[in-house]
This record gives sequence, C-alpha cells and structure tokens, in this order.
Amino acid sequence: MPCNDNKVKIGQSKIGGKPDFLSSSEWPMTKTNKSLSFINQLNCAERKTFDKDSLLPSKGLNSFFYCSEQEAWVLTQKILVDLK
Repeated sequence: MPCNDNKVKIGQSKIGGKPDFLSSSEWPMTKTNKSLSFINQLNCAERKTFDKDSLLPSKGLNSFFYCSEQEAWVLTQKILVDLK
C-alpha cells in the first residue's frame, strides 16, 4: 500500500509517497537528465537497534531512488543528515 504522507511525520521511515528533502536539495536525475523515482526513505535513528556493529550513521535519512527506463536496474541513494 502506498504511503499516505499526511499520516507520516516528516523524517520517519516510509515506502513511497514523497521524500522529505531539505529545501536546498535537488531531485535526483540520471546522467541523461531523466528524473529518478522515489522508492523509500529510512530514518537512521529508527534502524539503530538493528545495527549491532554501529556501521551505519546514527542520524539522518537515507532516501532511495531508481530509474525504471534503464535496461540495467540501478539504485541511487541520497543521504541527508540535517534532521533536527
């Protein structure tokens, strides 16, 4: 089921909907200027209990995007760490 952005607080982990970008962020594009599609975002603090070796950032968001028009499937990650 797609995310209902009205029911999810800014900065929470979610699948679908719209990413929570910083005002200075630009939408990710391919090298040929095709817009990437948003998959999900993960709040680093929410996944901390699963990171037993402390290998991941402890705050911020990981947002994941993809280009459905490419032959080889590519995943792009945009890391935002300016959450208050």
